[in-house]
Amino acid sequence: MLPWQRSVWMLSSWAEHTNTIKSLPGLIVREEGSVGKGCLIGNIRCAGSAKEILDFQIAERNGENATSIKAVIIAVKQDGIRKAAQQAAQLLAKTHGGLCIALLNGIGHMDAIEDSLSYHDASAIAVHGIYHGGARIDSPGVVAHSGAGLTCMGSSRGADTDMVSDQALRQLSALFTEAGLRSEVRDDVVAAAWEKLCVSAALNGPAALLRVRNGEL
Repeated sequence: MLPWQRSVWMLSSWAEHTNTIKSLPGLIVREEGSVGKGCLIGNIRCAGSAKEILDFQIAERNGENATSIKAVIIAVKQDGIRKAAQQAAQLLAKTHGGLCIALLNGIGHMDAIEDSLSYHDASAIAVHGIYHGGARIDSPGVVAHSGAGLTCMGSSRGADTDMVSDQALRQLSALFTEAGLRSEVRDDVVAAAWEKLCVSAALNGPAALLRVRNGEL
């Protein structure tokens, strides 16, 4: 069992979303077009701050001031990247060979993540991730998965990635695939980011003008 398979946390600053997930407990993931028994509930822990997660980790380890967090996945809009990067760096500050994966559209955000990791003296590897699919929050605690696609991952350090981090990245990619989200590690992940950006640029404008979702075009 991989270290991150033992415990999955979701960190969100949206209190209503967080409280709903805590009360279920779990996050409802609905495949687009499915209702009722077509829903899946992911049993995850949810927190409103990085401190809440760290405090839990310390208590779970009988007071030892250490964490077992091996990977943090950032999935926010571009305007939330700096705050998310700071929280990720705090969670990974005491982890060697950890991963900070940014699953975001666009380019340029990796600099903010690397700056935060460096500021908090975190040795984690910044990983550029691209998801060629779609999802949205329908209501607090409910996420609609609106299109399955390939997840591409690649280290921002390229050839300078150490063996421990490279192995961890490939294990995480395999875990994504095992969970039903096809994933691959790519050396040219920046090219994949540009590919997704070009597709988004072609679709988002017409979708906004026609007032429809991308999948309806």
